[in-house]
Amino acid sequence: MKTDSLQSGSISTTEKPDVYVMGVTPAPEPLNWDGRDDPENPFNWPLKKRWYGTIVPGLLCLLV
Repeated sequence: MKTDSLQSGSISTTEKPDVYVMGVTPAPEPLNWDGRDDPENPFNWPLKKRWYGTIVPGLLCLLV
């Protein structure tokens, strides 16, 4: 973190503070898709891909 002045008792920065160093995690950004027909939106995946994404992790979890 870069400080401009420490003499006045306040710290002003020219860069964003590293929030992980301060012990605070940033809020996650919401997921946004490019419209209703975006192929990366899980609601638009074909049925095979949705089942694959459900069964494979479930079986791996069961095996572990």
